[in-house]
Amino acid sequence: MRELAGVTIAKWHALPPGVQYALHSEFEDISTGATFWAEALKPDRGIDTLASYSTSPFDGMAAITQKSHGKGLVLYCGIYPQIKQAKALVRHLAALQAVPVLNIPTGLTVLRRGEKLLVLNFTEETHTLKTLSGTHHIPARDICIIAE
Repeated sequence: MRELAGVTIAKWHALPPGVQYALHSEFEDISTGATFWAEALKPDRGIDTLASYSTSPFDGMAAITQKSHGKGLVLYCGIYPQIKQAKALVRHLAALQAVPVLNIPTGLTVLRRGEKLLVLNFTEETHTLKTLSGTHHIPARDICIIAE
């Protein structure tokens, strides 16, 4: 796996509750910091660093890297991402592959079935969902089928 990812793990820490290592990244939601788990990475030459540590004890070392591999890429995440961080990484990967990403309101579940989206609203209020085909209003406790 080291050759595939192009990184060496120099150090690692399991972080206790309340301890956080600050991160620097061009992605704002990733910069919230490393909690729970942190690996200090030494990337090989030519490997892109998406996030690095900005405080001790791993100051300046890579936390998340990306390596081109054939027609794809390998993303190595040396942190246990929080939800915001994971979403930022998924948005990054989707953008690289020109995959549209929906901003799905909390309480909605969206499933793709072929050319259609099945949208379930589990809340007590109407929600609005913007897709490639337009803006859709999903009533409370209802289901909507959208043709894309």
